[in-house]
Amino acid sequence: MIKSDFFNIQYRTVETSEGPVQVPVSFYDGAAVMAFFPCGYDAALSKLEGTGFVPFRMFNGKALAVMGFFEYRDSSFGPYKEITLMFPVFPDNSVSALASPFDFFKKIEKRRVGFHIIDLPITGELPLAAGRELWGFPKFKADIEYGYGAREFEAEVRTYGTGDTIFTFRSPFLKGMRAPFTDCLFYTYLDNTIRRSVVIMNSGGKMTTGRRALLSAGTADHRMLKNLCDLGMANAKPLFIQSTGRLQYNLYECDTIRECPTPELPYCG
Repeated sequence: MIKSDFFNIQYRTVETSEGPVQVPVSFYDGAAVMAFFPCGYDAALSKLEGTGFVPFRMFNGKALAVMGFFEYRDSSFGPYKEITLMFPVFPDNSVSALASPFDFFKKIEKRRVGFHIIDLPITGELPLAAGRELWGFPKFKADIEYGYGAREFEAEVRTYGTGDTIFTFRSPFLKGMRAPFTDCLFYTYLDNTIRRSVVIMNSGGKMTTGRRALLSAGTADHRMLKNLCDLGMANAKPLFIQSTGRLQYNLYECDTIRECPTPELPYCG
């Protein structure tokens, strides 16, 4: 149910290298397209090496990689675009493969499965700094172009400054079933601790097949493109697509789970 008083919450101000940030971070109006790809479990596990996280395992034994395309028309940071390449993960291997699919349906305070992002291109300076410094997200500056036609969504991601294409993505807007965006968790590393962040959603949406969508590899010499190729996502179709034209959510400050050496973020700027 969409709440009219969703942003009637208490905020505070936190400083970053690019200026003050309001937390929780509120996303008042935007659009999102989420593409869900199957990938080999071992391939996903290799991308999590050194983190201690283990991939969520589907019933067929494969892992799930998720590409999220976000356009924020109005947010605490102002307007900007970003893309997430992430896995549903558990913070350790104590959850059995049989029980893990049902964790998605638990209440957010009892849920253990969350998302771990391995690549996060972004267009804004303030959200880049805040994401890296306050949450430990692997954000890097990129040129992102979205195109919304009457029946199709297009995205192109290029290296910042040089304009080399990392990848493109196209998906028609097909008829689908109602599928609201649900609250979720994110796991990150920051200051030699594992952190847990909560995202509370206030968005409807729909789910469609991904059979006519396609993620195409570019020609850039870039870590993100290598990750897509290693995971079998380059020049591949997703299983399904979730989308909304009216995105709203709040990203809350992260809590410390436990101490752990922090892997170096893959991007320095």
